[in-house]
Amino acid sequence: MEKADGPSGAPSFSGIRVRDLIDALKAHDPEAPVVLTGREGGFSDVLGVQPIPLKLHVNTMQGFGPHDVPGPRQRHDAIALALVGAPLPGLD
Repeated sequence: MEKADGPSGAPSFSGIRVRDLIDALKAHDPEAPVVLTGREGGFSDVLGVQPIPLKLHVNTMQGFGPHDVPGPRQRHDAIALALVGAPLPGLD
């Protein structure tokens, strides 16, 4: 995935937005379970959603997603809505 800059020069996000997810969910049975793909295979339950600050396009190592939480004293590029299978440490 290539980094693209938004109108303000800040990194842009190329994934789906909350409105896209809402539209996609409307087309399905509201009683259907929601799952995430597991790291090594299989599927895990989604236990909730959590807003999370992100730095965009900061990871390039194999096996890491391209985005990450900002470090101490770093500003975030976006607030994302994360589907979580367990609480994220340090983000109460």
